[in-house]
Amino acid sequence: MINESLTSYCQRLFNLILAMEITKQQDVKVPLEVGANEAMQMILSVRANSGIVMVIGNGGSAAIASHMQNDLSKAVGVRSLVFHEPSLLTALANDD
Repeated sequence: MINESLTSYCQRLFNLILAMEITKQQDVKVPLEVGANEAMQMILSVRANSGIVMVIGNGGSAAIASHMQNDLSKAVGVRSLVFHEPSLLTALANDD
């Protein structure tokens, strides 16, 4: 990968995106466009109804969840929460 050209890297990334599968309830697979559109409609519905989107990530995905929460709040105007604040996690782990 170190000697891989930028064009080759971008092509591999593009192919990975095209190969993504969106799975709904009961393990029903839908095309990427359908899943992305449904997710967008749900988020816009949450905004229209003054709801809150809860974004969850584990490990490195927690950083992605945090970034997504920032984007939802700032760019989309959707109230959103993340659940990986250290004080909250240690309190939950400590208080049985």
